[in-house]
Amino acid sequence: MLTNEHLIYLKDKQIILDNYIIETKNIVVNEEIQKKKIIAFLVEVSEFINEYRSFKYWSNKGPSERTVILEELIDCLHFIISLGTNIDFDFSQFNNKIKTADNIDQWSINVYRKALIFEEKLDAQSYDYLLEEFLSITYILDITNDEILEVYNKKNEINFSRQDSGY
Repeated sequence: MLTNEHLIYLKDKQIILDNYIIETKNIVVNEEIQKKKIIAFLVEVSEFINEYRSFKYWSNKGPSERTVILEELIDCLHFIISLGTNIDFDFSQFNNKIKTADNIDQWSINVYRKALIFEEKLDAQSYDYLLEEFLSITYILDITNDEILEVYNKKNEINFSRQDSGY
């Protein structure tokens, strides 16, 4: 599970990326942008779930390769960290209770539900619950901190390059 130090590291990197996007696109961060970030987070969660494929009871095809799944998870992580920075969430105080769903299908429903609650309240407590639920996927899928940090850093570089190329 990501430690508070890892979360602060990711927050700091995300702030730099967010500020770069804000400055280059002349964006004013307001309620509309916050809602768009929540939608983006939900879309990325859906893409992650789609690559894992556990809900596709009609298909014999298994999950995508682990690298693809990790990349999709990291896309989610970029947005969930960004959402936390927008409400000035104190990542140093995050106390993960390691409460996990039994499987990715239940995890998916829980994350959607908690994201919608966060969208309504936009407060630290609902964000804390959302972050806790989101990060529990690392237990369900046995994802290491090193994997998360490595893929996050690579994707962060890609995101900067995309902004520079008119993405």
